[in-house]
Amino acid sequence: MKQYDKYKEADIVWLGRIPDHWFTLRAKTMFDKQNRDIKADYDVVTCFRDGVVTLRKNRRTTGFTESLKESGYQGIAKGDLVIHVMDAFAGAVGVSDSEGKGTPVYSVCTAKGEYNHYYYAHIIRIMAQTGFIQSLYRGIRERSSDFRFDVFGKQYLPIPSKDEQDQIVRYLDWKVSLINKFVKAKKREVALLKELKNAEINHAVTRGLNPEVPLNDSGIEWIGQVPEDWEIKNFSQYFTFGKGLPITKEDLRENGVEVISYGQIHSKLNNSIGLNESLIKYVSPFYLDTHAQSLLNRGDFVFADTSEDIDGSGNNIFINTTHPVFAGYHTLIIRAQNLECPEYYAYLFLSIRWKRQVQSLVNGVKVFSINKSILKKTKLLTPPLFEQREIVNYIVDKEQKINKAISDIEREIDLVKEYKARLISDVVTGKVDVRGIVVPDFQSESEVIEATEEEADDQTEIN
Repeated sequence: MKQYDKYKEADIVWLGRIPDHWFTLRAKTMFDKQNRDIKADYDVVTCFRDGVVTLRKNRRTTGFTESLKESGYQGIAKGDLVIHVMDAFAGAVGVSDSEGKGTPVYSVCTAKGEYNHYYYAHIIRIMAQTGFIQSLYRGIRERSSDFRFDVFGKQYLPIPSKDEQDQIVRYLDWKVSLINKFVKAKKREVALLKELKNAEINHAVTRGLNPEVPLNDSGIEWIGQVPEDWEIKNFSQYFTFGKGLPITKEDLRENGVEVISYGQIHSKLNNSIGLNESLIKYVSPFYLDTHAQSLLNRGDFVFADTSEDIDGSGNNIFINTTHPVFAGYHTLIIRAQNLECPEYYAYLFLSIRWKRQVQSLVNGVKVFSINKSILKKTKLLTPPLFEQREIVNYIVDKEQKINKAISDIEREIDLVKEYKARLISDVVTGKVDVRGIVVPDFQSESEVIEATEEEADDQTEIN
């Protein structure tokens, strides 16, 4: 892509050179901070880290800290530029696609003159991506900032002409839509591969590997027919129970003894029976002397005792290590009793059909909990030992191949996303010139990203 003919220094630390015909102004001369009244029927608008500003119900409805009262809430109009004061450093800046109400930790802004809100949402997100916003707040806790409107107002921003701003936004909408369409297609491929893996596991642990084996009716609805030489056992015949550490998130540290708590168990990064290494957390070695009963042994399982949705009920991790690991908060320890192939039961517990058995026994509305009595009511399909080992070997081989295919696609997605970020940065900061490019008619394609645990609490009140 071509550059502009001539550049000049902008004297803006995070920006560098800009096209010669652009100029700069302080944000306070360009934007006003609004403080609109709210209406009784307004829904909550949330500003997410991926730059989407939308009604909370459009993204998800669980996982947020709810305010007991909506103190200081303000009206947000469709088209407003919204900056999350505490989370701007992570990209929580965008243009609202809806009318509603928002927490007082948002700066709701409107342009005073000929300024495109979408263009300046890109600009502020680039300020965040360069680390500039976080650099203003070295004393603030990690993963937070205090980017209030008066601080934002002091910052210099680049000013292309309004026509050029509009062209940049149109061009990026087109290019980003093409990229998002590609990413969505790739994500569908990943979803299909995960469905295939789940189907392989479900079939192997409930029907075995021999399609010719005679089947008998188990007499249990969720099981149906099973191979005639398989047994059905009660959960308590093979497992006993233990409790995790009486800790909270505040007890976690950067090193020490490994610990597995319910959030790690529920993570989508887990792609098999064990814990993804990137999720490892630690607690003080002090607990080795005081709570040795909460240590996990090879062959044990650690279940999350609560879930925000019914589908997460029964999620668990298999322990396949010999070094010290604790079960953490909101967990149940399930200790295997003299099992020669605990990996088989790990895959059984991973299967959708076994988890549905657990889910049928769970009660809840916003939170779904499991306990010892629920697990004791479940049944276990038990093939002969030699067949358990054959099933595990079969599943491990299938998993490795499917996980490799998934990993290759996800790496492709990551590379395309890196290209998208670079393209946006180069275009909105004037590193490339898109003025003469004809943007065709196109169908806008958004990329919906679920909010993560690291999303700042949009319900935080500042009085």
